[in-house]
Amino acid sequence: MILYFSGTGNSRYAAKKIAEVCDDEIISINQCVKSNNYGSVSSTKPLVFVGPVYAGRLPRIMNEYIKKVNFSGTRKAYFVVTCAQTPWQTVSYVKKLCEEKEFNLAGFNSIVMPQGYIAGGGTQPKYINDKVLENAKPKIQEIAKVIAKGKKLPKEEKIIHYLLYRATGDEIDEFVHSVDKDRLPFVFRFDESNLRDVIKQIPEDVFEALYKKINLDT
Repeated sequence: MILYFSGTGNSRYAAKKIAEVCDDEIISINQCVKSNNYGSVSSTKPLVFVGPVYAGRLPRIMNEYIKKVNFSGTRKAYFVVTCAQTPWQTVSYVKKLCEEKEFNLAGFNSIVMPQGYIAGGGTQPKYINDKVLENAKPKIQEIAKVIAKGKKLPKEEKIIHYLLYRATGDEIDEFVHSVDKDRLPFVFRFDESNLRDVIKQIPEDVFEALYKKINLDT
């Protein structure tokens, strides 16, 4: 069962696409809250919660709905969030929520969608939003297929999120120069247009070292 909360339409879009692939029922948390419907929800299929990231966590309305409702039939749950950049520490709050509800968390992942937070910088031009949405489609399909097969979602790429949206050039440069140059068989030169491609070339064991350095592993 797919349950979604959407403020601008991003999460609704993702939820509907996931529901199509999983051939599953879909419920709007928005409508449930508006009609004061906190009745029990029963499903033999995994619960799939889809919603946006607000200030590094699930929206309060969505969080409270999940807390209030009695879910039966399955304890397996997936959480998929939409965001403009990164989910930040949302997964930590999701884990706490799952413990409280006694859900078996089968996976957490995020989808970068068009910026919709007006107070946080406004929306982007249509041509940029169209490109972001187009880039999001393959990941939505990938996540949906994993859920449809009942498999565990892969871990979020926290390192890429950090390097793309938080780390400074000096910080990255300092880290790269602190490791054995034989372990980095590439020229580390980047700008906004090629940073993601450069990141993909970093060996996994170097990623592990960076996890420890910036304390992102949760």
